[in-house]
Amino acid sequence: ARHLAGLGAKVTVFLSASPEEAKGDAAVHFKPLSWCNVRLLEVSSPDFERAIAEPYHLLCDALLGTGAH
Repeated sequence: ARHLAGLGAKVTVFLSASPEEAKGDAAVHFKPLSWCNVRLLEVSSPDFERAIAEPYHLLCDALLGTGAH
């Protein structure tokens, strides 16, 4: 997400959990998002349903990360 934002893409990241719950690699890679022009939206947010209905050029599922077994 941050690399796409760095190239000028309009990026929205939908969070399945609050940022405070991130651990390990997820926490390491999440922190730089706060320095980028990336829109962060938790699925529990009232704006989620409206935002997910917006048109997107790319959708990437990253629910499972390096810690999945």
